[in-house]
Amino acid sequence: MEDDGICEHVSRASRFELASLLADKLGSPTNLAAELGITEMAVRKWLLRRTHPSNVNLRKMIELAFELDVARTSEILKDDLAKHQASFVSVREQTCA
Repeated sequence: MEDDGICEHVSRASRFELASLLADKLGSPTNLAAELGITEMAVRKWLLRRTHPSNVNLRKMIELAFELDVARTSEILKDDLAKHQASFVSVREQTCA
């Protein structure tokens, strides 16, 4: 099995944010689906938060998002990391107190 790297750690909320960013930047869910080589229905389900992108699709999305909007993509991923860090600190404080 291939290492998913960062993709394994990106939250569903951030996956939805990246999907929305890309659909906006590309002009439509149809265009995003074409870029990713998936169905438009899959993208629409992400945008409606019914399902979330797999790690394989997320990897493609992150690469595309960095091409289209480095600043916003970095912000989404950094904010997500900060939420993970805050959760970790909270758990550590509760268990080590």
